[in-house]
Amino acid sequence: MYEHRVAVQGMVWGINSFDQWGVELGKVLASKVRTSMNSARTVHRRIKPSDGFNYSTTRLLNTYLAGKTQLLYPEPEDVFPCDLIDSAVCRPPTSYV
Repeated sequence: MYEHRVAVQGMVWGINSFDQWGVELGKVLASKVRTSMNSARTVHRRIKPSDGFNYSTTRLLNTYLAGKTQLLYPEPEDVFPCDLIDSAVCRPPTSYV
């Protein structure tokens, strides 16, 4: 019901009620952040204010990237709950190979 009312008001006023310029701006800005983070991560460098971000954003992105580089991912292990399944032929998915 609300969407109908908004659409009718937009038609009366001659505007597009569902034009969300803030969403489009957010997509453009997020693309810039994603590109900067990807390039910084692949060449192992910190993001600098000269990349076009203010001090707080630069610090936040560098803190995030520093945390991501410290993560050590262990070898994959089987976590399939064979002990919960009452079956003698239960095999974890990784043993199908």
